[in-house]
Amino acid sequence: AGATSRIEYLTLERAQSLLEELAAQARRGLLPVDAPDTLGLYLAERLRYQPDLAWISYSDQATGRFVGVWRREDGAIVLNRSQPDRDDGRPTEAVVAPDGSLTPFQREVPSGYDPRERPWYQEAITQPRVIWTQPYVFQEGRAGLTAALALRDPTTGQPRGVFTVDFFLDDISRFLASLSIGQTGRAFVLTRAGRVVASPVVSAGDTPDPVLAAALQAL
Repeated sequence: AGATSRIEYLTLERAQSLLEELAAQARRGLLPVDAPDTLGLYLAERLRYQPDLAWISYSDQATGRFVGVWRREDGAIVLNRSQPDRDDGRPTEAVVAPDGSLTPFQREVPSGYDPRERPWYQEAITQPRVIWTQPYVFQEGRAGLTAALALRDPTTGQPRGVFTVDFFLDDISRFLASLSIGQTGRAFVLTRAGRVVASPVVSAGDTPDPVLAAALQAL
């Protein structure tokens, strides 16, 4: 084992490709980011067929309007919408059925939400590419990662808004556990600092085993 073990690094390239696709569609006028109802239903269907993702969202620069969809633990897709100047920024939610019908969904969510104040938003609008956050705790009480990409005006280059794709770390860990990498290989997700945040054999933040530690020292 030891020296012959192989470690695979999960790059989550699918998330980056999805963000780039959404931004390209919006720039060409094929994705109606200014029509929140239509946008929400579109994002819901994208999430429905991306079982490894937890959230997909778009936040508007001018208004702070947030349109996002997330996957409930029973698999249902929930549409989440908010705007800072409406109902004190309190989100409203509805389960989106496969036929597009909406059923109101009630849970305790805090008011005062403005995505433009979030670190992932503020970092994304300063970068020309997809950014990744460090792990943090979502409203659902589960730890996760966010990938974000700014949508920019093609003429001025100024940000119009930000698309995001989110992962829950426990979902990633289950995915890693399902991978078969030779006889002794294992897969981990690491932060830029080398901390394990998802693994089939350790919990997020745990000290890596000797094989992983040796591999990190060799990078």
